[in-house]
Amino acid sequence: MSGLTISIGYFCGGFVPLLPYLFYEHIGQAFTASVGVMIVALFLFGWGKQRLVDDERSMAKCVRSGLQMVVMGGLAAAAAMTCVRLLSGASGEEQLT
Repeated sequence: MSGLTISIGYFCGGFVPLLPYLFYEHIGQAFTASVGVMIVALFLFGWGKQRLVDDERSMAKCVRSGLQMVVMGGLAAAAAMTCVRLLSGASGEEQLT
């Protein structure tokens, strides 16, 4: 059961930010929308995690946890993008066809 839960979490975590790429013609627009989706998803995940694990359920703690998740997830995404650009030499100006 634990493996199934983790698998579903990884699938959703990887698929949800990619959804904008199905709806936008230009990669720049899709990327911007994807970043927005990622920020909202990370914030909600951080908020929910704090809400579930803390007995106090303080609004300030939930907001802080959501913001921490956005910062840490954003740093991880930026590091991944940097690695891809360094390894591929891509400029990021391509358009979807």
